Amino acid sequence: MAINRKQILGHPSGKIGDLVYRDYRGANTTSIRPKKYKPTKSEKLKAERFVFARRVAFCKFINQSPLLHNVWKYSKSPGSFPYHKIFKHCYRYIKNDYIDDSISVLPDLRYGAGFHDFVLDENSFSYGIKASQDVCNVFLHPYYCVAFIYMYSPVDENAENKEAYVLLEEETTDLILKPNEIVTHNFKVEKSNFDIINMFNKIFVVPAFVAKNAKDKPVWVRNMGYFIKGEKEQLAKPVLDVQNNPKEPYRTFVINLK
Repeated sequence: MAINRKQILGHPSGKIGDLVYRDYRGANTTSIRPKKYKPTKSEKLKAERFVFARRVAFCKFINQSPLLHNVWKYSKSPGSFPYHKIFKHCYRYIKNDYIDDSISVLPDLRYGAGFHDFVLDENSFSYGIKASQDVCNVFLHPYYCVAFIYMYSPVDENAENKEAYVLLEEETTDLILKPNEIVTHNFKVEKSNFDIINMFNKIFVVPAFVAKNAKDKPVWVRNMGYFIKGEKEQLAKPVLDVQNNPKEPYRTFVINLK
């Protein structure tokens, strides 16, 4: 993408050939129009397009959160925009038909905290946070507790819905961090909100914790996934239905809890 500076004849708009001119956040920009892929008979190419589509869908899901979007915006991860940064960070963990538990919904940062004592049932979800002294010193209220919950391997092998995403974000001023002590946060979810956990054999949680520092900039800690149902295993390479586009995850939703 290029930014067009002020010109004698003003700013162009619309499409000319493969170029697209538009206003983006107050700036007039030029970008290449996305190409439409031609149909192919190559099974390898079909599989590559299939996986790429899954990666795009996941990264768009994470980027739709204003909280996580803002964190990625301020991060020093490679990429021009938050979506690009998320994609570059996460794409390698998104497989043909599942997501690897090594994924993280936030970029790397030097602040450390451990997450413990995950409890998930049909009616509630909670985890414990063990923060370092640095986190207690730097992170200012309000805190934002975050959890990406991923469910896959359906109990019914013939189920149409093979996976589900849930993203929890909850603002809290009640949580008091204590250096190197575990404090528990209970997400205020509605009764039966997680009844879908009974439909899947494997569930893991990717926890994170976000706040601001004295300079009003976002700071965060993050972890990879913790299995709370089932165990990680080496999965055989799946046989893809590459004739069709990947299905949207079942019951995909974001819960913003205040």
